[in-house]
Amino acid sequence: ICLPGHISFGVGDVSLASHFSRKIALKTPIVSSPMDTVTESGMAISMALEGGIGVIHTNLPVEVQAKEVMRVKKYKSGFIPDPVCVAPTMSIAELDKLKSKLGFTGFPVTENGQLGSKLIGLVTKRDTDFVKDRSSLLGSIMTPLKNLVTAEEGVELK
Repeated sequence: ICLPGHISFGVGDVSLASHFSRKIALKTPIVSSPMDTVTESGMAISMALEGGIGVIHTNLPVEVQAKEVMRVKKYKSGFIPDPVCVAPTMSIAELDKLKSKLGFTGFPVTENGQLGSKLIGLVTKRDTDFVKDRSSLLGSIMTPLKNLVTAEEGVELK
């Protein structure tokens, strides 16, 4: 029960830490339900970033469950694990439709628009916002690879 009144300690002195199990401590005692409409890798990652935990549901084949768990374990803040790539031959108008459908505005540009293909540039909102001709191709307005800072797989953000 919470009662109004004076407290003799600061907000910084309050800890909500708790244990999910004997070996798993949580900074925030929030757990998402292991239901197929609630927790898959995306929710589990979001919960972990906030100090909670997400339990992957079991309404999936074992192989798919394992894949979901690996996505969570391999997640690294600041990295995009499955980027949506675009081709240099895509128009800005087509990109506008893709941006509104997906809800983000930065895309790697690869030779054939597929993940695993050679990276040739990056296109972001900054590249497209002020281009009046929406039929322009991304290859002509993207930031080319030579102007990007890149690193090999395995690099860590510190």
